[in-house]
Amino acid sequence: VVLRTAQLMDGLLRSRHVEIERSLAADLPPVRAEGARIEQVLLNLVNNAIDAMPEGGRITFGSACQGDRVAIYVADTGSGIDQEHLDRVFDPFYTTKDPGQGTGLGLTISFAIVEQHGGAIEASSDPGKGSRFTLLLPAVKNSHNGRIPEAPDVE
Repeated sequence: VVLRTAQLMDGLLRSRHVEIERSLAADLPPVRAEGARIEQVLLNLVNNAIDAMPEGGRITFGSACQGDRVAIYVADTGSGIDQEHLDRVFDPFYTTKDPGQGTGLGLTISFAIVEQHGGAIEASSDPGKGSRFTLLLPAVKNSHNGRIPEAPDVE
């Protein structure tokens, strides 16, 4: 789903002078999720990242195993989000975009979709340097003694 999202957005990203970087872990355990809904979340995150980089930049798609969850993240090199706004980004109708540029529902819907999958979504940002949104989805235990293989922590 992550690779498909990156491919879907490739033309738009190139036209906006945004580079794509992939930092996807190999051999991740599967997650039980509706691909189209997770894709909707990722597309929303990418569109927000593009908006945060009007002069271009870089979006990184990444994944790793974190305990019994699979982390999927979208990070950008955009303007970042001030802490006062970061605490509210998932609130309904909250937006920092100019009037007519956003409804303030994209991240709220994304939050709900991820929660419906038994997961969580986290936001972090360094104003002036970029933002990162991480989806944490429950992994389906594999046949290796019911254990989930660990991948390095995601920075």
